[in-house]
Amino acid sequence: MNNNRQNPKQISEKIRRILSVRERMKGCAGWARTAVAGILFFALGIGLTLFILANPLNIDSFEKAKQALLPQPEAPATADSGGRKIKYWRAPMDPTYTSDKPGKSPMGMDLVPVYEDGAEEEADNVIRINPATIQNIGVVTDTVERGDLRMKIRTVGTLDYNEERVFWVNTKYDGWIEKVYINYIGQKVRKGEPLFEIYSPDLVSTQEEYLSALKYRDNLAGSGYAGAEGRAESLLEASRGRLRNWDISDRQIQNLEETGKVKKTLTVVSPVTGVVTEKMDQALEGMYAKAGMNLYRIADLSSLWVHVDLYEYQLPWVQEGQEAKIEIASYPGEIFKGKVRFFYPYVDEKTRTNKVSIEIPNRDEKLRPQMFATVTFTPVAAKGTVLVPGSAVLHSGERDVVVLDIGGGRFEPREVTLGLQGDNKYQVLKGLEGGEKIVTSSQFLIDSESNLREAINKMLMARRGAATESMDTEQSDHAAMEEKKSIIDEPQTRAALNQVVESYLPLWRTLAADSKEGVSQYSEKLAGAAAKAADVAASADLQSRLVTLQQAAKSMKADDVDQARESFKEVSRALVAIFETYKAPMQDTYVIIECPMLKEKWIQDSEEVRNPYYGSAMLNCGEVVENLQESID
Repeated sequence: MNNNRQNPKQISEKIRRILSVRERMKGCAGWARTAVAGILFFALGIGLTLFILANPLNIDSFEKAKQALLPQPEAPATADSGGRKIKYWRAPMDPTYTSDKPGKSPMGMDLVPVYEDGAEEEADNVIRINPATIQNIGVVTDTVERGDLRMKIRTVGTLDYNEERVFWVNTKYDGWIEKVYINYIGQKVRKGEPLFEIYSPDLVSTQEEYLSALKYRDNLAGSGYAGAEGRAESLLEASRGRLRNWDISDRQIQNLEETGKVKKTLTVVSPVTGVVTEKMDQALEGMYAKAGMNLYRIADLSSLWVHVDLYEYQLPWVQEGQEAKIEIASYPGEIFKGKVRFFYPYVDEKTRTNKVSIEIPNRDEKLRPQMFATVTFTPVAAKGTVLVPGSAVLHSGERDVVVLDIGGGRFEPREVTLGLQGDNKYQVLKGLEGGEKIVTSSQFLIDSESNLREAINKMLMARRGAATESMDTEQSDHAAMEEKKSIIDEPQTRAALNQVVESYLPLWRTLAADSKEGVSQYSEKLAGAAAKAADVAASADLQSRLVTLQQAAKSMKADDVDQARESFKEVSRALVAIFETYKAPMQDTYVIIECPMLKEKWIQDSEEVRNPYYGSAMLNCGEVVENLQESID
């Protein structure tokens, strides 16, 4: 039997397998055909899209299809959700970076919109602040008013006797003092109170003459001889007149008439109620007193004088009869009133001050001569002028600014021209009319925001061609600078100015060290250097300024450090004004320093600040505002 012969069951299994493989092959062929067709359609779609976008035949239907296919760029926002029109976008931390659409700043912060309405629509420097922010930063406003500006002049003085109420006690006849009732200085006396008894032979003989004349008149009375009675009466009157000329009172004369007895001694009484301020050094009792010899000085203390010194520039504001407020250290919190009595007819050539006397009532006599007093005058410097509080003014060094509240959360910084400064108020000459509302607190925050906006506006102007104008201004300033330099380029004048500064520096160093030692000598040396520089000055203006410096140096006080510092201000102002007007090349390095607290300047030879007005209290208070060598480059 053949073993390779297959049975029907095996043959059937093979046929089934063959048919299964054929079916699988048919499925793969269908999938391949589908894939190839998909690829062909995808390629055809891409080609058609590219053809439509290119649109080489400029077919309108293709252009519309292109607009539908391409995404459109987002237009920059021109209005916010509230309908406010946006002017541009800016970086919150960099005012010079602006954009016409929203985005990010170079620092990665979102740009903020600037609107055309509100503050920007009214003026470039007007800003709008949210009411909540106004409350948070503590904005306080006040109304600009018109009124009288009172200046405040403070000075110190010394109490003294009222010279109109000082009396000397002496006799008009020679004699011996036999009994003394008032023996020591400071003893109070009343008018008519006995001071001493004096024996005078002349006085005794005059009393005898008077009694004889009185007796003679009485004997002739009723005699019928009219001529004799008249002569007797004349003789009596002559004797009485002699007694009166010797300061014998009518009461004493009457007592003499009533008693008819000559008194060996006469009692001398006080002519006024007051206090004994002087008496003879030696004991009075038993002393021989000559006619006219001053034995006592009695002062009425119910009125005193206060002597004060006023600088020349203060004199126009103080007048005779003007009221003064006086404070005494012994009575803190108590205010005394006085009136200007008179001005001394000269100015002290060393201190450049004028002495003024003020009369002050002292009815309870608790004030004493030689007490120190602080005197304040508050004269009216300007009437009916525009006034603003001192706290409302922002001083930037070159300009003065106030911030106006114009309503609706809007504020406008405005430059003003200031006049006189009074008691915490300024006179406004230009910029305000009165009735405006101004900010008196936190205005520096508003002004800083205004400066930010101003910086943006300047940047925008520069893009429009403002650089040309700036260049013209710079050239003009440079030409003016060259004109001033030509005045100071003379070697002789420069050397003289250099010597002036070198003479000035010891004053600065001394006051910065809280000392007054040598101030008088240094100021005299500076005055001499200024006088020499004035002699060689190349212009009349420079010569005048140097003469002003010379006078200020001569007037320096050296009684104490405070007085020296006060007069040093005038010296520094005169010297700094010269170098601010004439940019003179100097041999050494000098800098101008300004104290922001006092708004005063001075010159020193190093950039390490040493404040001569505060000394060790605020030695480093100040900043360099100009280098005298750099200023000429």
